[in-house]
Amino acid sequence: MSSAAGKLRSLSPEVYVVEVSSKLDERNAAELFVEADVVVDVLDDFRARFVVNEACVRSSKPYVYAVVTGFEGRLMTILPGRGPCLRCFLPSAPLSLE
Repeated sequence: MSSAAGKLRSLSPEVYVVEVSSKLDERNAAELFVEADVVVDVLDDFRARFVVNEACVRSSKPYVYAVVTGFEGRLMTILPGRGPCLRCFLPSAPLSLE
């Protein structure tokens, strides 16, 4: 169990947290998210973030995007069909956060 999953479970024991340790790609993203009510992204690369974004847009799953670099942090909730997606804000990976 990762420290992030453990912390989430301790903060919100009523929430069912599924930690995924397999490699995420275009082929398995939709399958990994099929039972999720919301997808929370704490990934460390934008290629994978864009895969998550596309899968969430296709399945209309809410997506929480979070990134921390140095002393800077960003958090955004994406509601497909009700507002812009991650690619709308970031068409390509920003150099400063790669």
